[in-house]
Amino acid sequence: MSKLTTLFLSVGLMVAYTHSAAAQQQQKKAPTTAPHTALDGAVLQVSLAKKGEKPMDDTITFRNGQFHSAACDEHGFGKANYTSEKVGGKTEFTSVTQGKNGETMTWRGTIDESGHVMGNAVWAKPGETPQIYEFHGTIKERGPGLRGG
Repeated sequence: MSKLTTLFLSVGLMVAYTHSAAAQQQQKKAPTTAPHTALDGAVLQVSLAKKGEKPMDDTITFRNGQFHSAACDEHGFGKANYTSEKVGGKTEFTSVTQGKNGETMTWRGTIDESGHVMGNAVWAKPGETPQIYEFHGTIKERGPGLRGG
């Protein structure tokens, strides 16, 4: 084997090792998402509104791994899976509900240790500009994952 071939093989192995080690470090640093049931049992009482419009009351529930917004029932949105993640002293959640006409509602929220809830929901209808709603409120019932928080 020539010295040049040996050099290329050595450099290639070093690059592969470095990339592998970097990937393992990245996995260790990546935030962990809690099981989808981490908020199960929680009920949030929020006020939901588009900027400049009158807010509406909404009750958000987390049950059996599902997110549900009561205010969106009349618009054909149902329950959907959710994910949650503990970040510092806060719990962040995300869910995407599906409407009966192909639209989606993407929910992102944060619950802090004092029980304050805030976030936004983006209603995307096919062929239209997405509508952004903001919500804020409090925990009405704490699920096991929020107890003591």
